[in-house]
Amino acid sequence: MTYDTSFDQARLDQLAGQHLKNSNITGRVLFCSESEDNQIDYATW
Repeated sequence: MTYDTSFDQARLDQLAGQHLKNSNITGRVLFCSESEDNQIDYATW
């Protein structure tokens, strides 16, 4: 199975649309990758 570099962005857009729609949010999200292919390994906020 090969890694799809556009999948992470598509999934983030999908989650944002589902959970953040019509919400005002201020803050930061830190995405971390320890993979050689820059896949998101974890995130914190």
